[in-house]
Amino acid sequence: MLFIILIMSEIDQRSLTKLFEICQRNSAMLGKINKNQEKLENSLKEQKKQIDEILSRIELNSKIENTKKEKGKKRKNSNFYEVNIHVYYYYFYLNIFLFIYYYLYL
Repeated sequence: MLFIILIMSEIDQRSLTKLFEICQRNSAMLGKINKNQEKLENSLKEQKKQIDEILSRIELNSKIENTKKEKGKKRKNSNFYEVNIHVYYYYFYLNIFLFIYYYLYL
C-alpha cells in the first residue's frame, strides 16, 4: 500500500512539474505577444498620424485649387448663347431664302 502511495505522489509531482513548466512557457509566450501587440499598436498610431497629415494636405490643396478657380473669370451660362445662335441662323437662312424667292419669282 505504501508503494502505491509513493508511486501516486511521484506521478503527481511529475504531472505538477510538467504542468508548471507548461504554465511558465505559456506565460513567456503571452509576454511576447503583449510586447508585439504594443509594437503593432504604436506603429498603427504612427501610420494613422501620417495618414491624417496626408489627408489634411489633400484638403488644403483642394481648398487652394477651389479658391484659384473662383478667382478666375466666371463664365456665364453658355446655354443661352447656344440657343440664340440657333435662332440667328434660322432667321439668317430664312431671310436669304425669302430674298432669293422674291428676287427670282417676283
